Amino acid sequence: MSRITKPGQKKTNANASELKKLLANPTQEISTAKPPPPSVAPPPDVIYTFTGSTAGAGSGEFHVYKHARHKEAERLKYINEAAQKDTERDEFLKRREEQQQKDAEKTNKNRARRQKRKQANAKKPVKASEEPKTDVKSPEDSTPGPEPEVKVTDAGVAKAEPKAELEIKSEAIGGQEEPESLSEGKIIDADAAF
Repeated sequence: MSRITKPGQKKTNANASELKKLLANPTQEISTAKPPPPSVAPPPDVIYTFTGSTAGAGSGEFHVYKHARHKEAERLKYINEAAQKDTERDEFLKRREEQQQKDAEKTNKNRARRQKRKQANAKKPVKASEEPKTDVKSPEDSTPGPEPEVKVTDAGVAKAEPKAELEIKSEAIGGQEEPESLSEGKIIDADAAF
């Protein structure tokens, strides 16, 4: 049975083998430099429109002319691309400079507004109600609250309630005291009642 290979499989295997090769020698430096820009040969000093006096019609010298023409076309293409990149870069730098100038103007305008607002707020008198309130309590202001009353039930569970809350509860009931079972915190078994 032959195994069917997928189109990307060979590439993956090539990548895997390349990775294995790199991992085999981890101390070796890996070059991540950009490739150099394409270099173009300088233009020839003399361009011949004919190959020589000995070349006759159909003599097979056409390949020399074709090669020279191709070389010159490549050189002109490179020059045009370089000029286009320069103009694009100049346009980009010009647009960026304009945008930075607009941003700086807007920032300066907003800064002037903020400064004006700060100065206007500084001139206003501060009212007593607008003074910042501090959360720090002085020792004179802080009074200790009521001490909690601790009740121990039959089960050994301690229940702490402040005295003030107990007084409020008894006033809400109308001065009546709670039944013993509720005040002691006993657990009543619902099944035992039946």
